Amino acid sequence: MKTKTKNQEQIVRFEVKEEVRVITALSKFFSETDNPISEEKAIEREYIAKLDPANVCLIQANTEQAKRCLSRFIDNEEEIKDIPELEYNNLTSKEIKSRYSINYFKDIINLLKCTGEGSFLIKINTDYPATLENKHFKVILAPRIED
Repeated sequence: MKTKTKNQEQIVRFEVKEEVRVITALSKFFSETDNPISEEKAIEREYIAKLDPANVCLIQANTEQAKRCLSRFIDNEEEIKDIPELEYNNLTSKEIKSRYSINYFKDIINLLKCTGEGSFLIKINTDYPATLENKHFKVILAPRIED
């Protein structure tokens, strides 16, 4: 992590190689926009998040470094929505199975690994989105729904 000073404010960033890896990992989910929100606008929010085009995976940036990276994928005209808190309670007594895409898991784990953190938390419930998170990112992955 690098800290630079600009007009008495500290700017916190990933190391250059880490930042490149994080941006490359994020580009597996999103395309960079021509009109991104400013890093300052992204940082002033508690967190920012973006839903992938398939509406399967939501990536939330929690730290200043992560917000700086994710901001280049969020268009200035997009509404930044609040993310609801998820509760992992099984309210039914019947067994329900959820399936998740291995490719999504692979890309999510790669993103979390790129941030330099040594571990991450996985929350999975039978009929609920999986949540994978570390200090920098929280990723919510919807289960596959089969008829």
